[in-house]
Amino acid sequence: MMLARDNKLEQFFESDKGHEVLGFLILLNAIILGLETFSNIYASPFFPFLEILDKTILGVFVVELGLRIYASGWRFFKQGWNLFDAFIILISVAPFAHGLSSLRSLRILRVMRLVSLFPNMRIVVSALVNAVPGILSVASILLLSFYVASIVAFNLFHQDSFEHFGSLKRTMFTLFQLMLGDDWGSTVRPLLDHHPYGYLFFIPFMLFMTFTILNLFFGLIVNSMQNAAEAENNSPATTDPLENLQTEIIAIKKQLDDIKTLIKR
Repeated sequence: MMLARDNKLEQFFESDKGHEVLGFLILLNAIILGLETFSNIYASPFFPFLEILDKTILGVFVVELGLRIYASGWRFFKQGWNLFDAFIILISVAPFAHGLSSLRSLRILRVMRLVSLFPNMRIVVSALVNAVPGILSVASILLLSFYVASIVAFNLFHQDSFEHFGSLKRTMFTLFQLMLGDDWGSTVRPLLDHHPYGYLFFIPFMLFMTFTILNLFFGLIVNSMQNAAEAENNSPATTDPLENLQTEIIAIKKQLDDIKTLIKR
């Protein structure tokens, strides 16, 4: 039997209090799984307690999943994060063979559920997703420019620095290293002894790649984050119903005052 929409149980799971409780359990479970990576933890007297606590939290997750499905019914399966959450829990409790038992460690992915619980995290993820088309366009320009620069650098410097420019693959790796500003001095200065005008290539390359192209990525992400923040703040879920009611009452009162003014005339 499906409960009515916005029932008390569903409201609790969607409330800040419910998110805080669930977030605390997810973080605690993540810490326990992290402690289990230490080799000496298995000989510790605290290991049985951690194991019991891990199974208890996993049991709470299973109960929480069942209650959410009971409270929301088919509405539960309309949200992608709910499906992801259900998949991770089922992976955690599924009886795998010995060779596949390591898949149970995937339950650490459930920490990603925190993204859907808190608006600030949702803004970041939404911004990254929305920025993907623009990032792909900039990445295409970057790759094309990078390829052209690599061929030019190979033809100019491969005879004097085989280690860095001996092949197209080495040249592209070296230019990628220079673009990130990694040890560029020890790479470029020896070449200047044989190519005193080599700076005419390296300086424009680093200015264009590092300060122009890479900053375009940052600009796209920042702009996308601003748009995502505006969308999150203007979404119906984040609007206070009491504030809307007060706004409507003020508007109605203003209309009544206008009607009274017209009647008096």
